[in-house]
Amino acid sequence: MEFTKTKKIASVAWTQTGFDFSKLAEEVDGIIIKVGARGWGAAGPLNKDAQFANHIKGAVEHNIPYGFYFTS
Repeated sequence: MEFTKTKKIASVAWTQTGFDFSKLAEEVDGIIIKVGARGWGAAGPLNKDAQFANHIKGAVEHNIPYGFYFTS
């Protein structure tokens, strides 16, 4: 299989705050946004990523293609 183009995809989560989405839109082809995570243990609590709403808003407003991920 031959690939002719490499895509730049950034992963964003609660630790990334305050960056410029207009600049990010110029640098990447898309972003993967963390939705949340499950806490420790078999019945660990589900936790929404603290920056999820900000990240999705920035992606939509700056026409950055996006996807989501959840960690467990």
